[in-house]
Amino acid sequence: MQTIQPRNIRWPRALPNGGTIGICSPAGPSKPGSLTIAADALRERGYEVVITPNAEAIHGDFPYLAGDIDARVSDLNGLLQNPNIDAIIAARGGYGSAQLLPYLDYTSILRDPKPLVGYS
Repeated sequence: MQTIQPRNIRWPRALPNGGTIGICSPAGPSKPGSLTIAADALRERGYEVVITPNAEAIHGDFPYLAGDIDARVSDLNGLLQNPNIDAIIAARGGYGSAQLLPYLDYTSILRDPKPLVGYS
């Protein structure tokens, strides 16, 4: 079996001690209050935390989504573009994340690769 070697990999920088973590909801909504609990736990470990403006939104027509696509992509791109954000956590996984792919700021991702942590 032939192994394919990826070229031009841009690894994200390591999260520094006391760094700033951005939390957003690119897919489904979180339970009310859960983001505050998560942010407090990260702060107790010495990190700064930024929760995006629409992280707790719920889409009016599609309650399985955390707000409309414009709000979700705006929040994620805002974290990707912010040089003061050292890592990004997606609060929830799910179907809605794939909808954002055509709208991501890939230039910012290449310029400042940072860890993006999530699950589905």
